[in-house]
Amino acid sequence: MANFSKHALLTLLLAVCVGCSSAPSSICAMPKNRHFWQGVEVTWRGEIIDVMGPHGGGIYFTDYRCGVNIELDPDTVPNLYSAAEDWSGHLAVAQFAVSGRLSYKDGEAVLRPEELKRTSPWLTEDEFDSYMEKRQSTLIEEGLLMVPSQ
Repeated sequence: MANFSKHALLTLLLAVCVGCSSAPSSICAMPKNRHFWQGVEVTWRGEIIDVMGPHGGGIYFTDYRCGVNIELDPDTVPNLYSAAEDWSGHLAVAQFAVSGRLSYKDGEAVLRPEELKRTSPWLTEDEFDSYMEKRQSTLIEEGLLMVPSQ
């Protein structure tokens, strides 16, 4: 009977704690296999890159330190930098705090934010280029991006 009670208690504890593990504190700590991203609740700080051109665009959450990015669900956040679709095009990046849930849409992982808080001004034009250069040099330093030899 004591053995049964011990096993029953462990089973109950396992059942209660299935969702107990905390979500990674950064997009950089997420597993490489995005299949395991489904349904994860996140609270992250990083950058949002908003890109729009004549043939479409997207809004992506990322962290320049690791280069991992995920698209914000376009049904939830259709526009962020501009108030409407900007067909003339733009490239913009800003720091954000985001809380939300990772989900799948059309076979791809997406972030469905419940809260977005911009924590820096938008960087565009030369400032956007400087951010991208900083991102690239950081990824090279970390060995996450290889520069082809010339």
